[in-house]
Amino acid sequence: MIVRPQVLWFILVLFLLAAQACAVAAQKEAFSEGSSRPAPGSDVTGLWEGTAVNGCGFVQMERTRCHAVVNIALTMTQQGSTVGGSYKCSTGTMMCRKLNDTGEIAYGAVREGSLSLRVMLPDGSSCIFQSKRSGERMGENYVCLQGAAIVERGQWEVERIY
Repeated sequence: MIVRPQVLWFILVLFLLAAQACAVAAQKEAFSEGSSRPAPGSDVTGLWEGTAVNGCGFVQMERTRCHAVVNIALTMTQQGSTVGGSYKCSTGTMMCRKLNDTGEIAYGAVREGSLSLRVMLPDGSSCIFQSKRSGERMGENYVCLQGAAIVERGQWEVERIY
């Protein structure tokens, strides 16, 4: 049996749409279930700096960015369980994706020791950061989306500067 290229593209598009829907649903659930009062010691207000390391999975659109490291900074303010603020990126082993060196935290929530952020970037893409906090450090996974397509995913870690 020969599978036509159009069928393979259709299946790939369906897979990407399903992944996007899951990411949005998980983020909506995290925001809607968050309480309005943070747990003691869970305030993330301040400047956090660290790195993001791009993975190199099968959805990697730019193969030259495999294992790219960029320096990131999150300036966050927390009110209740809601987090806002800004994002900055600077060159590590590679330039920031599509030269997006700034962004705004469009959605942010703290819940039971975890943090969920959606950062909107100047080119219209966004990155979703998920994290568990351990003292003055946090980090875990991130995924960047352009429309419904996953354009980058990897690991990130930051520590509080102040």
